[in-house]
Amino acid sequence: MNAAPLLKLLTYTIIWIYTEPKSVDRCLEPMSEGACSEYALLWYFHPHSGDCRPFVYGGCGGNRNRFSSRQECQSWEPDEGPTGAQ
Repeated sequence: MNAAPLLKLLTYTIIWIYTEPKSVDRCLEPMSEGACSEYALLWYFHPHSGDCRPFVYGGCGGNRNRFSSRQECQSWEPDEGPTGAQ
């Protein structure tokens, strides 16, 4: 039995799964401080208030709802990236 076609299909499926854009918008993810103990003051978007708020990020883990500045957070467009990004 030739396993090459099955292996090729499996490879393409795995690549597709890991490169497909995530369906949850970055700004809708809950604020997550991360698991480590570093101290980094970052910003996250609070979807219920529609505002960007500061939080202390631990340096590892967490999720994509974190920005290095309030301006970066406020300029983010859902599923598109920063305003004006091409």
